[in-house]
Amino acid sequence: MIKLGARVNHPHFGFGTVIGAPDTFDTLSVLFDDHGPKKILADAEGFKMIPE
Repeated sequence: MIKLGARVNHPHFGFGTVIGAPDTFDTLSVLFDDHGPKKILADAEGFKMIPE
């Protein structure tokens, strides 16, 4: 499960931080370092959490 504040990487938007997630965690709100806030499907191809 991806937690709020987790660092993530997306193949198009790059690195970001999870800033919101509904109870189902199907879609995440992510603040990307270079592209601002976006809503991303949690199971999008290539989208992954960066280990702490």
